[in-house]
Amino acid sequence: MDGRTLADDSDIDLTKAAGQLGEFAVAMREADSAGEESPNQRGRPLGSTQDWTLQSIQAIGDEFDAAVLRTIWTEACSVAEWDGLKTWIHGDLLPGNLVGSGGELSAVIDFGECSIGNPTHDLIAAWWVFDTVSRPVFKQAAQASDEAWSRARGRALGGAAGALAYYRDSNPGFSAVARRTLREVLGDV
Repeated sequence: MDGRTLADDSDIDLTKAAGQLGEFAVAMREADSAGEESPNQRGRPLGSTQDWTLQSIQAIGDEFDAAVLRTIWTEACSVAEWDGLKTWIHGDLLPGNLVGSGGELSAVIDFGECSIGNPTHDLIAAWWVFDTVSRPVFKQAAQASDEAWSRARGRALGGAAGALAYYRDSNPGFSAVARRTLREVLGDV
């Protein structure tokens, strides 16, 4: 397969990719949902990661304002939990799992976390992948409700805080992506 991951390729048209990835998320939700439920936190209720997220926020408090991150987390957790039908989720829509070629998104890879669960999880790409210009395009293409969007922002925050706390010294590349994600979450008011 030609191309490079979005973690490596800065020439991708993020606005076009946002529309394409949003459509991909919808297609995942519309697929026949017979399958295994997510064995990990992906696709589970946001509150199920409360302790881990708060510990991670505390651990990165030397780089990011822990009080502000906790406020965003609390706001996300205060939104009514998703109570809809469990659907297929990719489970890992991060820059390293999206391939670009010729300036546009050409493939989604790494279906190792693909399972049945809360489709809100796939909306984390809004902050892990996109910016303030392309994020609204993704939201519209993914047909995300405001409630799902709020939960997804919390999920993106929790995942990025956890990734940075865990990989800060051992994986500088992934840590940089987590830092970028946290800056996007903080800047999205």
